Amino acid sequence: VRQPVLGVDRNGLITFWNQTAEILTGFDGPAIYEHEFVSTLVDPAEHTTLYQALSKVLVSGRCAELDEVSVRYQGGEVGKWAIAFSPTSEFGHTRAFVVCTDLSEILRLRDQALVMRGECVSSAAKLTKMEMTNKLLQQQILDLQNEPRRGEGEV
Repeated sequence: VRQPVLGVDRNGLITFWNQTAEILTGFDGPAIYEHEFVSTLVDPAEHTTLYQALSKVLVSGRCAELDEVSVRYQGGEVGKWAIAFSPTSEFGHTRAFVVCTDLSEILRLRDQALVMRGECVSSAAKLTKMEMTNKLLQQQILDLQNEPRRGEGEV
C-alpha cells in the first residue's frame, strides 16, 4: 500500500512531502512546500471537513482520521485517500503529520468485486430460469408421451 506522508504547520502549509506523495500526485516536493494543504490538494466539496479535522489536531492536539477523501493530482486526476492527522510539537509550535493511504487500488478492486457479484447474481438468475424452462419442457414431453395417439385404441 502506497502511503504519502506530509507535514503541515499551524497555518496548514505543507512543510514536508515524501517521495510517495510526489509520485502519486505529480507535485514536486520542494515546489509544493509552503502551499496550503487543503486548498492545493483536496476537492473543494471536502474543504470544510478537512479544515475541521486539521483544526482539531492543531488546536486541541488530538488525532483525527478521515476516510475516502478526494485528492486532486497535478494532471487533474482525482484519487481517494484515507487520511490520519497526528499532532507533533517542535520548538513550541504545534504541527501535524499527515499520513495518507492511497485507496485507489483498493476501491478499484472493491468495484470490480461488486461488478463480479452482480454478474454472478445475474448468471444464477439465468440458470434458475433455464432450469425452470428445462423442467417445463420435460413435463411437456412426458405429457406428449402419455397422450394417446390418434388412431390407437380406436376400433
